[in-house]
Amino acid sequence: MLNHLSRVSQQVGLCMNMSKTKIMSNTHVPFHTVIVGSSALEIVDEYLGHTVQLGRSNFEKEVNRRIQLGNIETSASDDSRIGNVLAYYESHRIRRLRITQRAMEIAML
Repeated sequence: MLNHLSRVSQQVGLCMNMSKTKIMSNTHVPFHTVIVGSSALEIVDEYLGHTVQLGRSNFEKEVNRRIQLGNIETSASDDSRIGNVLAYYESHRIRRLRITQRAMEIAML
C-alpha cells in the first residue's frame, strides 16, 4: 500500500520523505520491517513527544509525561493569576492616583 502511495505521488510530482515517514502499530499487529522503494521505514512508539502505547500495558512513561505537563500548566496558571492580580492592583492604584490628583487640582482653584 505504501509503495503504491509512493508511486502515485511521484506520478503527480510529489515525493514521500522517507526520513520523516515512520511506522507505528498496536499489540495486535506484529512488528516487521516495512520497505518503501529502497528505504526501510523506522518503527517508533513516540510521535511529536507523545508516547503512543496502542494497546500495550506499560503506560508509566506517558503518565509521567502528563503529570509533568500538569505541573507546568499549574505553575503557568498560577503565574498568570498572580499577573492578573498585579495588573488589577496597578490599574486600581493608577485610578486612585488620578482621582486624588483631580481632587487636589479642584482644591487649588
